[in-house]
Amino acid sequence: MTRYTYVFIRRDIPLHAQLVQSSHAALELGLQLSPEKKPEKTSFLILLDAEDQAHLEKIARYLDDRDIEFHKFFEPDYDMGYTAICTEPLSLDMRKHFKKFNLWKHK
Repeated sequence: MTRYTYVFIRRDIPLHAQLVQSSHAALELGLQLSPEKKPEKTSFLILLDAEDQAHLEKIARYLDDRDIEFHKFFEPDYDMGYTAICTEPLSLDMRKHFKKFNLWKHK
């Protein structure tokens, strides 16, 4: 079964940090997933935009309200705080929850 993993990246941090922070979030989520939630094959990865840390917090509440497991990555260096969120791999029917978000774009 095809799975979809969503990564929200703060766009108010430097581009190089966006790349690193999104990778940290994905790695941490992968490490914390229980064996029954780990997909048999690699999922599609969709990068989505988060305006800033406050928007990231709002996204986290949105995911919680829908019982979607995720990892919110905290960067302790450079006073960055929370920088990215990665969801668990989700089925096709769960994609409806992400249509309201913008795809991440290099700016």
